[in-house]
Amino acid sequence: MFRNLLRYLLTNCYSTRTLRKYHIFFKSSKHLNLFFFKAYEKDIWDSLKYYVSIPKNSTVLDIGANIGQSQLILHSLYNKIKVISYEPGKQQYKFLIFNSLSNNLNSQNYNLGVSNVSKKTHLKLDEITGGRLSEISEKKNCNEKLENIEVLSFRDEVEKHNPYLVKIDVEGYENTLFKYDSFDFLNNIIIMLEVREYTDKEFLKNLLKTHRLFILESREEITHIIDNFPFCNLLYIPKK
Repeated sequence: MFRNLLRYLLTNCYSTRTLRKYHIFFKSSKHLNLFFFKAYEKDIWDSLKYYVSIPKNSTVLDIGANIGQSQLILHSLYNKIKVISYEPGKQQYKFLIFNSLSNNLNSQNYNLGVSNVSKKTHLKLDEITGGRLSEISEKKNCNEKLENIEVLSFRDEVEKHNPYLVKIDVEGYENTLFKYDSFDFLNNIIIMLEVREYTDKEFLKNLLKTHRLFILESREEITHIIDNFPFCNLLYIPKK
């Protein structure tokens, strides 16, 4: 498998950078070369480390793993954890596997997405930013480039793996991912979530019933959700 992945990289003009203490391989493009040239979202990850200590042998779910950049950083920040990564994009998944194997990480990687229910659907491909902005789409548009994908149930994966932390970066699909009547299965789990202006505010408010909420960029604790909520990364920590 490793040889086949290496052959794929060599024929797809890859680049490499050092990400914390690991090497990350990615498809060469102007966007990604600039993106990984700087410290990757350093303020966000430093804030996660500030707020959260993950015990050894704990499991983290990485939903929307792309090529594995979050997996690499999580392993650099926390010792002896296991990261389970989900990436539905076929090209991104190949880089995810290679980055995981080449750095000898304790991980499981799935070429699958995650949703509120298990089903077959589509991935709207982003070819400009190396797949970073690819998003799961329930609607099929003939003007868009799509991949057929499978997604797993969020609740089922949480109950199966009992993670200490769940990291979610799904480019707006969080509105479907969190489409549940109850979030009881998340009561004791730390959630790291990228949101944007059009993220549904109701599920963000519902999570506040059982979790404290922090904005990672500013390290600010907030107690209520406003209507014009900005693009940012949120950290929900269970109330004790």
